Amino acid sequence: MKRFFLLLPLSLLACGEKEATAPTDDAPTISSSQSAEGTYPFHDLWANSFTDCRLTPGSAEEAPIAITPTELIGYENTCAISQVVVIEGEGRYEAMMDCLGEGQTSPETLYLRLRNDSLMVEWETGENVTWTRCPSSLESE
Repeated sequence: MKRFFLLLPLSLLACGEKEATAPTDDAPTISSSQSAEGTYPFHDLWANSFTDCRLTPGSAEEAPIAITPTELIGYENTCAISQVVVIEGEGRYEAMMDCLGEGQTSPETLYLRLRNDSLMVEWETGENVTWTRCPSSLESE
């Protein structure tokens, strides 16, 4: 199966900080699939070392990744978020999505862990990348 979420520029993956941890076999406690407001702390604009946070998500390779309550917007692909599960005790989230890239759709699952202004992202395949939150001051410019 072709992995469409990985259509994000390879430089985005390569420039990200790699995580050395692998998923654990311990079954974490799963809580409600929605927050009270339907939003999560990872809903924001995310960058890598070459990202220009002033650009519109999806408009160029240098544009930030946007994660909203309903979608993840990358360069040359978009993912509709169908469900988010909070993994309690670990500060992690599991996001189930349907991604569209090059005219084809593919289901994807991401594991997200937020630490301060860094978002560690892990795909089901074990690939990892860390993104940094875009400065909020840019939104008001």
